[in-house]
Amino acid sequence: MEKTEPDIVKAAISGNRDAFSELVKRYSGPMSALAYDRLGNVADAQDAVQEAFLVAFKKRASLREAEKFGSWLYEILRNACAQRMRAWGIDSRAVDVLKDKQAGEQPLTPLDHAVATERSHQLRKAVERLSPPLREIVVLRYLGGAGRQEAAAMLDISLAAADKRLERALSELRESLK
Repeated sequence: MEKTEPDIVKAAISGNRDAFSELVKRYSGPMSALAYDRLGNVADAQDAVQEAFLVAFKKRASLREAEKFGSWLYEILRNACAQRMRAWGIDSRAVDVLKDKQAGEQPLTPLDHAVATERSHQLRKAVERLSPPLREIVVLRYLGGAGRQEAAAMLDISLAAADKRLERALSELRESLK
């Protein structure tokens, strides 16, 4: 029988390093996407994620509800990113949210490149205009690869609320990209 996430979290809280490693594997993608959304730079995002996991490991005994692990971890990451941004003296709205996920791969023609760059720029600007709750769900689902339930848990909202936010975000993006 496969262990549930709360079982894995409970094992990690009690000091099982393999269980904690499993949680790191599960959350690395979404956490990296969220850190990148906040910091706008891969190296800093990786550092913030690593810092968040380290803090989570050290403070694991303070987690009272295993079911809240995702949102607890996300809050630690938010704090790690905010701390970095304060040190840089920048506002989170100034962060470039979306980068071309295929950086380094050049389109076949200069026209293809120009069109792709313009579309990417338009999408990036549209996502930046979303309210933070809508932007977070888009980043989690489409950049972080989080599933519906995982995204809802990380944001500490119901699955229905996550679906509604995503629906609203996509609607706003469609409207702004017309």
